Amino acid sequence: MIYRYIFIIIIVFVIGCASKDIQIQEDLTFRFDKGLKYFENKKYTRSKAEFDYIIMVDPGSKLANDSEYYMAESMFELEEYKEASTLFDKYIRFSTDLIKIEKARYKICRCAIELSNSYQRDQSQTLSAIYKLQLFIEDFPTSDNVVSAENAITSLRYNLARKDFESG
Repeated sequence: MIYRYIFIIIIVFVIGCASKDIQIQEDLTFRFDKGLKYFENKKYTRSKAEFDYIIMVDPGSKLANDSEYYMAESMFELEEYKEASTLFDKYIRFSTDLIKIEKARYKICRCAIELSNSYQRDQSQTLSAIYKLQLFIEDFPTSDNVVSAENAITSLRYNLARKDFESG
């Protein structure tokens, strides 16, 4: 008799949890689409909030991984370069979309460029940016962004040379 009650309770629990999972996925898909609309309309703060919600509710899912990419793009547009670089890196580690991986790697380089100091200050970030750009060129030699990356390296090397010149 007691087994029958336990069995009924387990069945009710499993059915209740299953329907919540479907509702959560529908809610997350709706919020992802909403975040994409905000992103396309250049409302980056709102899109960032939507994608952050998805990442917090369902971490590790494909939807959360795609949300990390768009959240990083939103942060990049909001000029939060350090956080954007971190999220792009996290996206790269768990993604299989090679096109977005290439874009994310280039955006990491752009973040490094933006974080580099002017020639009067410490140049460790500049050296890091040059290294990241060189890795990007080696990993994606046929990318459309290679010329831009090479120009950025030239500009950053100019800053290093100017630093040396002004210090002397």
